[in-house]
Amino acid sequence: MTRAIDSVINQHLSDFEIIIIDDSPRLNNKLKSLIVDKYSSYNLYYYINDGMHGVANARNLGVELAKGQYVTFLDDDDMYLPGRLVNMLSEMENKQNIFVSSGRFYEIGDFAEIHNVPYQYIGKIKLEDIKYANDIDIGFMVTRSDFLRIGGFDPSFTNLEDWDFVIRMLKEGNGYKLGRLDYAVNIDPNRERVSTNDSKGYRELAQKYQQEFGLKWYSVMLATADRLEGNLSLIKTIRYVFLSGVKLPFIIYLKYKFQFLKKYLAR
Repeated sequence: MTRAIDSVINQHLSDFEIIIIDDSPRLNNKLKSLIVDKYSSYNLYYYINDGMHGVANARNLGVELAKGQYVTFLDDDDMYLPGRLVNMLSEMENKQNIFVSSGRFYEIGDFAEIHNVPYQYIGKIKLEDIKYANDIDIGFMVTRSDFLRIGGFDPSFTNLEDWDFVIRMLKEGNGYKLGRLDYAVNIDPNRERVSTNDSKGYRELAQKYQQEFGLKWYSVMLATADRLEGNLSLIKTIRYVFLSGVKLPFIIYLKYKFQFLKKYLAR
């Protein structure tokens, strides 16, 4: 957690607050005391969530407690690179976009390994750009008033509640993604992430937006969920192709089988 906090402090903003929501089911007053004491000279507030738990509820609580005009988010195992927030804030102050984000990359072992994230959108972001895959990391910046007006993160989601919120933001207007790779996503295999069960999120998104986005999109989302769960059969794929009238589910099936074959041959 201290790595994440330090990365915010190193943004060198003149006026900011850090709000930590401890959503752990186990009370940890020792950790709270250590963090509060170490960063006592900064506007850091540490809250232990004693209400409804879950990622969406925790983030929503953080925004409710915030006093600033703009809000952004950071998971405690990730970090910002220097300059990220200053550049995002400058773009937000142009008041042309509902949110601002930037590029990301993966790191392992405190930057012992760095991996690129391919095919990232840069520049203006529209709803069509993220319908099939969310290219916006959780560290997007939005005004607090817009966040609350749009309704915050949906706590009914098991996962991918950030994708759902990005969809709702882009219904209000375009977003913008800076051409900088300055959000580091930690993917250490032994480090527990906030959530890793993407398949349930795909199914929840599919149900929520089925009527709005249509059968083609719906079938692709379900095929992706099945692939993530490891049970995308040829029969299911044929059904999805028939329902959607497109070949995208079959392409997902072929990629799934290719990945399975690679793992089998690597044994």
